[in-house]
Amino acid sequence: MSESDSSMAENRRLAALRATQLLDTPNEARFDRWVQLARKTFDVPIALVSFVDADRQWFKARSGLNEQETPRSLSFCSHAIQQRGIMVVEDATQDDRFKGNRLVTDEPGIRFYAGAPLQTPNGEQVGTLCIIDTKVRQLTESELNTLRALGDAVQAEMNLHAYQSAAEDLIRQQSETSETNQRLLEREQRLSSIYDLAPVGISICDADGQLIEANHAAEAILNQSMEALTHRQIDDPDWRIFDERGFILDPQDFASSRALRERRPVTNQIMKLEQGAYSVWLSVSASPLPDGGAIIVYSDISDLKQQQDRIRYLAAHDQLTGLCNRSEFMHELDGRIAIARNTDQTLSVITFDINHFKEINESAGHTIGDQLLLEVAKRLQRHVRSRDLIARIGGDEFAIITFHHEAEIEALIERLLAQLSHAYEIQSAEFRINISAGVATLPRHSDSADVLLRRADIAMFHAKTMDLPYCRYHDALNNFYLRRIALVEGLEYAIRTSALRPYLQPQLNIETGELVGAEVLLRWQDPDFGWVSPAEFIPLAEERGLICRITQYVIRNVLQQLQTWREEGLEMRGRVGINIS
Repeated sequence: MSESDSSMAENRRLAALRATQLLDTPNEARFDRWVQLARKTFDVPIALVSFVDADRQWFKARSGLNEQETPRSLSFCSHAIQQRGIMVVEDATQDDRFKGNRLVTDEPGIRFYAGAPLQTPNGEQVGTLCIIDTKVRQLTESELNTLRALGDAVQAEMNLHAYQSAAEDLIRQQSETSETNQRLLEREQRLSSIYDLAPVGISICDADGQLIEANHAAEAILNQSMEALTHRQIDDPDWRIFDERGFILDPQDFASSRALRERRPVTNQIMKLEQGAYSVWLSVSASPLPDGGAIIVYSDISDLKQQQDRIRYLAAHDQLTGLCNRSEFMHELDGRIAIARNTDQTLSVITFDINHFKEINESAGHTIGDQLLLEVAKRLQRHVRSRDLIARIGGDEFAIITFHHEAEIEALIERLLAQLSHAYEIQSAEFRINISAGVATLPRHSDSADVLLRRADIAMFHAKTMDLPYCRYHDALNNFYLRRIALVEGLEYAIRTSALRPYLQPQLNIETGELVGAEVLLRWQDPDFGWVSPAEFIPLAEERGLICRITQYVIRNVLQQLQTWREEGLEMRGRVGINIS
C-alpha cells in the first residue's frame, strides 16, 4: 500500500472512530462490566477497552490500570488493529516490536498481551478489548474463543452506542422548531436521508398513539410490512413483548407509551418481541414531538444478547466437560439448600476425586487426561437423575447435589463408583481408574453451603487416605482434619526454621560389631503436638507437595554433618542411607 493509500485508510478509520461518539465520554457500566469479566475470567491484572486515536490510545473502560490514555507509540493495540483476529504476544521481551517498549521495560512490566479488535459496521477496526499480564503465558483454543466472544460483546455495545447516538440526534433535530423556512427545508431533506438510510428502526406515532410512519429498517427489525405497522396502536395488546426477565410487558409500560403519556424521553428500554417463530431483542428509545406525537427508535440487539448469554454460560460452566463450575455449583447449592429447608427434604453433597490422576497426565499426556475427565463427566451424567446437579469443582474433582433419603445415598454412591470403575477406551488404549468419594448431608452435617461441601471433601479425603471407596462424614473426621491442617502449617514452619532433626542410626556388623554405615532417620518435635511420627508427617508432606523440600533439607544437613565430623577427625565409615520419597 502506498503512503497516500495508507493515509487515506487511516483517515477513514479515524472517521469511523469519531462516528462511534465514544471518545472522551464518561465511564459506562455497560462497558466496565466486560473488562471486569475479562479480568476475572483470565485471571489477569489488567483488562481494557482501548480505542486507538491519531496519536494516543484512550481507554473507554479499564480494570487494573489508573491511566486514562497512553501515547499511541507505546500501544500494543495499534498493532492489534492492523490484523484480523486476535493478536497474542506471549512474551513481550522476546518480541522485536515490544521488547524496548517502556511499558515492558518499566512499570507495569507487560509480558503477555492479547487483543480482540473492535470493528465498526463498515469494517474499520478502531480499538480492542485486551487483556494484559506481567507473566509470560499462552492461551488455549478455548480461551481464545472466550476472548473472541467477549470482544464481540464489546463490539456490539460499541455499535449500539453509535446507532443510539445517531437516533438521539434525529430525535433532537425533529423536536427543534425555531428555524427559517429554508433551513427547515434543508434540515428536512437531511433528516429524510437519515430516516431512510439509518441502520436503526424509526417510527412515528400521532398524539393518539397510532403509528403513522416507519422506515425500512423498522420493517426489517420488527418483521412487519409498512402497511401492517402503520395501522397499529403503540399500545396494541397483540404485541407480544417481554422484559429481560421473560415476563410479558404491559403495553402501558412500553417506552413509546410512556414517552407519549409522560411527555418526556424514555431511553434504552430492553425488550424482546415475539411474532410467531420470529423473535428479536430490542433496545427502544422514544421521545415526544411538539405536535403531540412521538418518535420511536429500535435497535436490534439480538447479537449482543446472544454474546451476553454466551459469556454468562462460559462464566458458569467448565469449558472441558460442559458441567457447572465451582462458582455456579456453590450458587446452585445455596438455592437448593433453601428448597430443602422449605420442603423438609434431605439434600446430600457427594464429592468424587480421581486417585493418582497426576500420574496419568504425566505418563499418558494431558490430551488423554482431558479425554478421561470428559468420559467421567459423561458417565456421571448418564447415571444420575435429571434434577441432580453435577459439577467439576477442581482439576480431577467432581461434585453432585442430590435429593435422596439418607438410606438411598450409599446405594447411589456404590452404583456410581461401579460405573466409573469400568475400563475407559481412549485412543486405542485402555485405562482404569480408582475413585474416592465422600458425602455430607443436610441437615445432619450442616445447613451451610460452604460447610457442607467442605465436610463432603473431608469425608472424601479420608476415604482416599484410608484406601476406602467412599466415606460418610462424621464429627470425628473434623477433629482429624483440623489436626492435619494444623500439622501442615507446622510442617511448613519447621522446614523454614530448620526444626526437623535428621539422626544417623548406626548399622553394625553383627559378627564383629564394626560400624559399617548408618541410616538417616528424620524426627520432628512440634511445639503444640509434641513428637510427630514420620508415619504421619511424611505422607502428609507427600500429599501437600512438601516432600522435595524435606528431601533437599535432609541431604544438605547430613552432608554438612559428615563434613563437620571429617574436619574434627571423625571419619564416617561405610555408607549412609537416605530414604527418598
